[in-house]
Amino acid sequence: MRVFGYFMLKANSMKKVLILLSISSALLLASCNNDSNLSREECIATVLSKFDMEPYQGQAISCEFHLIEFEYKSASYFMLASYCADIVASPVDCEGNKICDNNIMDDCTTFFEKAVEKGIVGIEKRN
Repeated sequence: MRVFGYFMLKANSMKKVLILLSISSALLLASCNNDSNLSREECIATVLSKFDMEPYQGQAISCEFHLIEFEYKSASYFMLASYCADIVASPVDCEGNKICDNNIMDDCTTFFEKAVEKGIVGIEKRN
C-alpha cells in the first residue's frame, strides 16, 4: 500500500507541475508576442512617423536611410538601414521597443536567425 500511495502522490504532483507549466508557458507566449491593437498598416505608419520617414514606393535608393520590416514571432519589427553608412541598428516593434535592448544577446541572435525580411517600407524624406 505504501508503494501505491507513493505513486498516487507522484501522479498528483506531476499533474500540478503540468498545470503550472501550461499556465507559465501561456503567460510567456502572451508577453513575448508584442501584440498591439494596431493593424499592420497603422503599425507601419506609426513607425514611419517616429523615424520621420515617408512610405517606400519603389524609389531608387542610394545613400538614404531606409526602414526594413521583419516578421518575428507573428509581430512586425523594423530596422533602420543604409547602403552607404555603417550603423548599429536594433530592431524595434510598433511601440518602439528594441528587441536587443535588454542586454540578452540570445534575443538578438534568435531574431537575426529566425526573422523573415518582408521588405523596405520607408525611406528618408527628400526635400
